[in-house]
Amino acid sequence: MPQSYANMHMAGIERVQAQEKTKGKRNNKTIRLLQDVRETKNSGCPLCRLVIKALSKDPVYEHIPEGADVEILYTRLAFVLKCDEAGSDKTVQHVVGLGAPRYCNRLVFNTSEWDRDGRHPYPVATGSIHMITSTTDRENHAREPILRGRPVQSQVDFELLKAWFRKCNDNHGSQCRSEFRDEHPRPGFKLIDVNSRAIVHSSAKASFAALSYIWGPQSVRQVTLKHETYSLLTTHGLSEVWENVPRTIRDAITFCKNIGIPYLWVDQCCIQQDDETDIDQVEYMDVIYGAACLTIVAASGVDSWAGLPGVSPGSREIQQETEIIEGLSIGTAQAGYSAAMYTAIWLTRGWTFQEYILSKRVLIFTPYQVFYQCDKAFWWEDTYTEIPSPLTTGV
Repeated sequence: MPQSYANMHMAGIERVQAQEKTKGKRNNKTIRLLQDVRETKNSGCPLCRLVIKALSKDPVYEHIPEGADVEILYTRLAFVLKCDEAGSDKTVQHVVGLGAPRYCNRLVFNTSEWDRDGRHPYPVATGSIHMITSTTDRENHAREPILRGRPVQSQVDFELLKAWFRKCNDNHGSQCRSEFRDEHPRPGFKLIDVNSRAIVHSSAKASFAALSYIWGPQSVRQVTLKHETYSLLTTHGLSEVWENVPRTIRDAITFCKNIGIPYLWVDQCCIQQDDETDIDQVEYMDVIYGAACLTIVAASGVDSWAGLPGVSPGSREIQQETEIIEGLSIGTAQAGYSAAMYTAIWLTRGWTFQEYILSKRVLIFTPYQVFYQCDKAFWWEDTYTEIPSPLTTGV
């Protein structure tokens, strides 16, 4: 075992124990100087390389002074995975966990908030790493890799997202399913047929997804349903004006087609914008989003041209660095939900917040990874959290 890893591991255990004894008070025990971790990284320690790579994903990392400490904590994600029984004689294989509940599958670390004298505050960079379980590993081992890392590619795995949707349908019961009320469909209710791309009048119980996104910008020409475009869009479809269809809407159509949802509801294409009777549909958002089998959330970018990261090839850049340590693939984790949504404009709008609250299931696209949320589960791309029975998980 590399000496640097043993030092960091033991210090991490001592840190956790000290925190429990002091009940949240700051402990001045040194974990490792950031400067030392950087130097050890350069000398060939694979764990130190991953720590630096994970920390460097945080925008504030470049402002962290060399004298800051790196503190290691153990995540408490869904199951309380205790690591306090692991000792210095344990290998990396034991520490990151191969299924024994008392060992963790993820290490969470951050740089210190204060200097060692406790007088000067530092910006805090955070990061985490976890064991990556490949498809081959899953085929060769019957045990479920709960809470282990999952490879994330530049394009989303449509089969994974489809499996989330199917698992929710099969296991979660009526609380997660679309709710068809007497008010649905409203007269004149329209949907986009994702195969023909034409705008069609809805059948009584059509299976459709709804899009929650940010409009704009007004300065860019983009298609909307109006009197002058009605005949074209209902007869020939959006394909005739595809270059004027905002990228987010295009990606939503592509996504629905890939996972087998036949129709999509988008307000600017399914509500005739110059028809007062049609516009009255805005009073029935609870009916529309409650009846949708899935709400697609575009939480990336500032307008409707940002797209859904990962749907189209080359639409997101994933940096998931991995190292082989004692035969195990250990990799940096993607941003969790809170970090991924921290700067999302979508989260600041009352209109989109209403759409989120009214939805039975949401699939949230961020630049870092995709998140799925329903009444009984919360799943995300870079971690195995799907189990047969419902489980509430934390991030």
